[in-house]
Amino acid sequence: MDDSSQGDGKSDKQLGKRVDKLGRVRPKSYSQKKNLPKKAKSDLSADKPKFVESQSQVMSDDDESYYKNYEEGMDEPPNIDETVQRLIEEAIFNTEDDDSDLISNEKWHELMDLPETLADDDSTKNESDYVETEKKEISETDEFDRNSTIYHGHHMTIYTSMVLILLYSMCHSISGAQLSDLLTMISLHCLNPHPGLKSMYTFKRFFTDLQSPMKKHFYCSTCFCDVTVNEDVCPNEKCQQQLSLKKKSYFIEIPVKHQVKTFLEKKGTLESLKHRFTRKKKKSVGIEDIYDGNLYRNLSKTGGPLSEENPYNLSFTWNTDGIPIFKSSKVSIWPLYLTVNELPVKQRMQTENMILYGLWFGESKPFMGGFTKPLIHTLRDLETNGTDFTINGQIYNSKSYLICGTADLPAKSLVMNCNQFNGQYSCLRCLHSGETFRTVKGGTVRTFPYDRSKPQPRKRTSQECMSNAVEAVNSRSVINGMKGPSFLMTLKYYDFVKSSSIDYMHGVLLGVTKVLINLWTSGSNSKERFSISSNISIIDDRLKRIKPPSYITRVPRTISSHIKYWKASELRTWLFFYSLPILCDILDEKYFHHFASFVEGIYLLCTDCITPEDLEKSKILLSYFVHMFSSMYGERYVTLNMHSLLHLPECVEDLGPLWVYSCFPYENANGLLTELFHGTQNIELQIISSLNIVQKMPFLLHPIEDSVHKAFAAKMQRTSEVSQNYTGTLSGSMPVGSNIKMHFSDDIYAQLISTVQFKPSKSLCYRRICLRGFTIHSEAYSRVSVRNTFTVKYYESESKMSCYGSILYYIHAKKCECFENICSCESSLVAVLRKFEETKPSIVNPNFLSVKASHIKVTKISNTVSVVDSSKIMSVVVNVNIDDKSEDYFLCEVPNLKESD
Repeated sequence: MDDSSQGDGKSDKQLGKRVDKLGRVRPKSYSQKKNLPKKAKSDLSADKPKFVESQSQVMSDDDESYYKNYEEGMDEPPNIDETVQRLIEEAIFNTEDDDSDLISNEKWHELMDLPETLADDDSTKNESDYVETEKKEISETDEFDRNSTIYHGHHMTIYTSMVLILLYSMCHSISGAQLSDLLTMISLHCLNPHPGLKSMYTFKRFFTDLQSPMKKHFYCSTCFCDVTVNEDVCPNEKCQQQLSLKKKSYFIEIPVKHQVKTFLEKKGTLESLKHRFTRKKKKSVGIEDIYDGNLYRNLSKTGGPLSEENPYNLSFTWNTDGIPIFKSSKVSIWPLYLTVNELPVKQRMQTENMILYGLWFGESKPFMGGFTKPLIHTLRDLETNGTDFTINGQIYNSKSYLICGTADLPAKSLVMNCNQFNGQYSCLRCLHSGETFRTVKGGTVRTFPYDRSKPQPRKRTSQECMSNAVEAVNSRSVINGMKGPSFLMTLKYYDFVKSSSIDYMHGVLLGVTKVLINLWTSGSNSKERFSISSNISIIDDRLKRIKPPSYITRVPRTISSHIKYWKASELRTWLFFYSLPILCDILDEKYFHHFASFVEGIYLLCTDCITPEDLEKSKILLSYFVHMFSSMYGERYVTLNMHSLLHLPECVEDLGPLWVYSCFPYENANGLLTELFHGTQNIELQIISSLNIVQKMPFLLHPIEDSVHKAFAAKMQRTSEVSQNYTGTLSGSMPVGSNIKMHFSDDIYAQLISTVQFKPSKSLCYRRICLRGFTIHSEAYSRVSVRNTFTVKYYESESKMSCYGSILYYIHAKKCECFENICSCESSLVAVLRKFEETKPSIVNPNFLSVKASHIKVTKISNTVSVVDSSKIMSVVVNVNIDDKSEDYFLCEVPNLKESD
């Protein structure tokens, strides 16, 4: 989200922050005066600190003296790690764990098995009657044999029946009432239905062992103080709130250690973890994944915790964000995810492989000191002792380390306990204080302008941030943007500065890119040189003409009517593929050149192999874009998102390409969470129960051996999650669909023989093929009219160069006389395509920065028809043709084939 659109900035004093008795700097929302007793109100008012109104210097005199002495070796620095650890233990809740808060399996089912109509607060009697009745039913039937058939004479086992029904209900997100009716309908079709179909209670009891251990952590909803389940009054002396049901809230923890053990014992996991050691790099010096970043490489050196000597050790990336639940209320959920970096990218981002630490549920944002308290202890235990897991009777140990984190700016400031984007020193990479800019409407916004007359802001260090956090608590003020300690500071291998990534989905796409579109197209800027508002209809027409390939999920929508609804994925396709071809003859050349430097700078950091030359060029291009922005568009828009562009190259050096830690997969997971509940009761429990089933579904499906049943399960799983297949993920090719009749010219037949190196006995033509897991169309495939998945980049053997072409159709040349069209005999699959010819060296005119946007080729269609072996096809490109009268076709290459849309 664009930080400039999230509200006008205020100074720390204007924000009215307050400090509690433990030295925690708290916003107004964390201590609502109207809900406090009179005595507590006066106490809190007396404790309100005097904040520093202006911090013109980067460091205080004491800080300068300390670092000067430290650098000269005069004094040993204090043990900051121990100090921060002690302060965190004081700052977060200190109550002992209470085992009574654990949700037992029996209690779980009492909560989850009730019909939605009986889930109201005033229906306690009905609930208990319902549960008791169901318990009597199951006691009458006793435990049934899972391996017996569903009824005499049928070959399907009860276990298979129950698992497939569960899978169906998850894939189609059916409610409890719908599932109950489905069970009844299935039982009516059976001669003698098995006990699992008798009721919802018996059905869910079958999966009792499936539930993960969970724990409720209660807190006072007024002051966020930790409370026990039986306490009636808040133990905070300055609160003393009566803890009614509405005043006692809780969040749910799903023990991470248990999830890690389950994950490691899953079939195929250990083999997937070898990916980091067995992957084949395109270039030895290229940055292709998180493993090539400085942080991971330091940990994977010989003898390191993530080296080949410790093949079972794991590393995590964290993410959290708020998800609104209902349109009619402020209630939201805040999941906190951990992803395993050692898995291949596609598996890494699958929901069943994500670890969900817990859910914060309510109208307020989470107090991270309390929400992450159990996580602190777990992560430190995993760092030191690890977790034992069993494979084939052999016990192994795996240690886990948190080394990376990603989130949007508001969520990141919560987790890292620092100023938001509109506060002083809100950049977590450098000590640029920012300036307060007065807007036309009278508000203020925090800007980060570039001033050549001043020295560049000094880079932050992890140790310095920890020192600032300690000082913030002691002085009860914000020091260099730090409000106090964060749980991340206590972790062994988490660098507080370098491990905290910059998310390009929110910052670059929803931030800078969307701001530029609004500036260009807004009628209020119509007199500005950069305005293109008078050409908005032309831009809309050009957008509607574009036919993207099938791996781009959304077809283009117009700017005039839909820009405020554009998703981040649409802004990405606009930035990389559509914008430059559409604006090349509309936007003023000076501004077009400036924007092209932004496009190329970001594109270089999103490729699947980033060389040192790419990094250096990206630094130059992004630096030029940011430093020129205020003079071209105004200082008001040089916000934190804009300033963060300067730090993207160093973020890539530390953690890998931008797509490795973007929030796209987490947003997809959040979207899935909203589909995992029905009704308004026990939402958080419904979500965790459903997500637990998603994660454990591979275990449930493993015992199923019947091929028909396995095929149905595979079909359901493809329905349940939208998975993108990209060129280069698998190997081999095969025709798809039925063959068609096609007449070959003598020239094409001669090229066919030359390409396949034999005279075919049978030549079959097809409209589509499956190449390395990705379906590629041809112009002959007319069923899809809004997509162009037939313009490709291929390798030409004769010229030994990469070329581009539009596939007309495919030929399956067979050597044998087999009756079947698809057989195991020797054959070749080739593409007949029309070739494109490049007409210009670059879409950008020659310039002093050598901005070329070389991923976009300006071409025209030729009359040359070639026959190419399908194995020579490298990728499908985005074909942008903006005008019927123009012969130009802009062919755009995707930056990588790993990032999901």
